[in-house]
Amino acid sequence: MSGGAAALMERHGVNRIEFAVAIERPRVMSILKWAVIMLLVSLVAALFGFTDLAAASADVAKVLFYIFLVIFLVLLVLGMTILRR
Repeated sequence: MSGGAAALMERHGVNRIEFAVAIERPRVMSILKWAVIMLLVSLVAALFGFTDLAAASADVAKVLFYIFLVIFLVLLVLGMTILRR
């Protein structure tokens, strides 16, 4: 472990395991991020003339976006009903 990390751990009074847990962040790819990635793939494919690939990736982006929208609306409705109780 580097000297800077050891000094930081000592300053905050944490041990090595607590420090490692605090600095590790899980990498999460949400459905919306995948939809945006597929949209970008579709735009780049269309720009270079790959029309079949552009259409397929646009369809995937649409499906992922609609799945995201349905999940968002369901959780929004559930959140509003739980808050009223």
